Amino acid sequence: MKNLIFLLIPILLINCKKDGSYDGNKIDSIVDNSKVWYLSEQPNRCPSCVWPHKIIFGKDTNINSYSYKTILDYHGDSIESNSKASVLGYMRETSDKKVYCYLAFYGQAESDILIYDFNASINDTIDNWIVTNIDTVNILNINRKRIILRNCESSKKYWIDGIGNMADLLSYPSRTICDYQTGIVGSAY
Repeated sequence: MKNLIFLLIPILLINCKKDGSYDGNKIDSIVDNSKVWYLSEQPNRCPSCVWPHKIIFGKDTNINSYSYKTILDYHGDSIESNSKASVLGYMRETSDKKVYCYLAFYGQAESDILIYDFNASINDTIDNWIVTNIDTVNILNINRKRIILRNCESSKKYWIDGIGNMADLLSYPSRTICDYQTGIVGSAY
């Protein structure tokens, strides 16, 4: 299994006032062609190896009557020049701040998977993750909503409105050992 390390938050953060505060009247969408995520992949078999990734959104596409943006992953030593993109899946964001990804999940058929819900409340459960805290964090002089989630193993996830999961854009609420202990999921990943 590969480990992804989040190195840099999106380069371009939009919908900011000149004083750097977040304009709560505008929607700062994650699904925006102007945003870029840089990640570093460090495989377990080679701890000293680091493979850069650049994730952006590409063209629009319609699937099951919904409009999605294509998620493109440029990876390799030359992510800024001549590397070719791989399609990771498709992403859409609703007006109520839910973000869905259309992709194959653990060998299952492709489907719409909820990966973020920025209108979640404390004690909401999202795929065995419980919202334990909601606060505001300042990133690059912009105040953004942060949602902290925990699972039964006391692992944490941090969601930042307009950015995504601080571990990886596509780090959706994933199945945990809790799922297997309770028998919810029948096969290991």
